[in-house]
Amino acid sequence: MDLAISPTSPLVLASASADHTVRLWSLDDAHDTSVDGRQPCAAICAGEGHRETVLSIVRIWVLPTLPDSNTGTDTPTFLHYPHFSTTEVHSDYVDCVAFHHDLILSKAAREGKIVLWHIKNFSSQVPPPSPEKNPTTHDWKDTRSAFGDGFERLLQFKVPGDNDPFFMRFDLFSAPERHPVLAMGDMYGKVSMWDLTRLVDSAGIPAALLTKMVKKMNSKTRNLVAKAQQQRDGSAASSTVSSNAINDDSQQAASSQSSVATGKIYDLSDPFTRLEAHATVGLTKYNSTVRKAAWSVGGEWLVVCGEQGMLSILRRWTDGIPPA
Repeated sequence: MDLAISPTSPLVLASASADHTVRLWSLDDAHDTSVDGRQPCAAICAGEGHRETVLSIVRIWVLPTLPDSNTGTDTPTFLHYPHFSTTEVHSDYVDCVAFHHDLILSKAAREGKIVLWHIKNFSSQVPPPSPEKNPTTHDWKDTRSAFGDGFERLLQFKVPGDNDPFFMRFDLFSAPERHPVLAMGDMYGKVSMWDLTRLVDSAGIPAALLTKMVKKMNSKTRNLVAKAQQQRDGSAASSTVSSNAINDDSQQAASSQSSVATGKIYDLSDPFTRLEAHATVGLTKYNSTVRKAAWSVGGEWLVVCGEQGMLSILRRWTDGIPPA
């Protein structure tokens, strides 16, 4: 149950609801329902015949180019089967999912974690398999994939409280030449943040994650990773990450030195280890559930909301001290 505007077109709206479908709507004036009774629903991603709620499922559809020939008619395009479907990543209500390039971040209620994972053989840079190759409900596997070999769990991020309720949302800031920062509230009025670039760990980063992340890193971070790999290959690896995750790249050297002094080392070799946050911010005079976090486009502001009508705006800074 959610709404989202397409990142590639402001005229396409996606909605998910209790009818077990995801629907794509055209916001183009040409498909206004007040004119000739035209249908603004352009496509329906169907629920494979489900009539009851499936708690832990994650699905991915490859969407048609919209608008298509059915857009604006009473016959929306039907996508009966997804390209990928799994119930193995989570065991409870999945309430937040997001892409980070070709990787996926997701969380579920009452698990106390955010999971970073990827679909094996999936790449947004190559054409997807044709819909005819989509697995159907006749294949009763927990994970069904048109891309081949299932999925791989890469990392897990620790969210305080293993009994976190349904509908708590994280958000990921991502922009060119900037560190991607994941933010998530908890049940105790705090917001945790992880800097995904600074999680790169020479001693134990999974090869699949390293390959995918290095392609997206800026040159300074890429050089650090290359140096770390050389140290590892020479059996002299040492792991350092920043304990000050919300500073910019200009703070890389100083923050890394600080992390050595505090012994803040992340072992990424076990994908089931829940990684502590780089930084945690407590909200003033509020100690209840933070339901949602959302970054501004430029990453300067973080808006969080929660119970008791709480709405807070947090500001980032880049020079090590708060602005005057």
